[in-house]
Amino acid sequence: MKYLLSFFFLVSLLFAAPAYPGKRTFIQPNGESITYHLQGDEHLHWMETNEGEIILYSKKNKRMESALIKNTELIPSGQAISHNKRSRKSASLQHSISQKDLEALYKYKREEHSNRMRKSQMHH
Repeated sequence: MKYLLSFFFLVSLLFAAPAYPGKRTFIQPNGESITYHLQGDEHLHWMETNEGEIILYSKKNKRMESALIKNTELIPSGQAISHNKRSRKSASLQHSISQKDLEALYKYKREEHSNRMRKSQMHH
């Protein structure tokens, strides 16, 4: 019975639950509203604006920022998100994450999780 319960627990970990599909709003420190929706699952999750920009909350700066990939992790870039066209044009676009890069990171995270599960099963 113990092994059966362990098996079902491990199988449930392999199937990731999707993120909440509804829209959310965040008020930046400057008072601007940022609308976004959650994407991903427990392997990798992020926020995406209506324009398709990948964003994350910066605990350090207490605001939404463009995301970037560093060492197989999504991290805030230090660049605040703004819907103001003038400030968006002046902001650097070097922090934009392409869908291709995001898909590759997501695939990597899922494989990493599967490999951990296989290793833990081999040790039991």
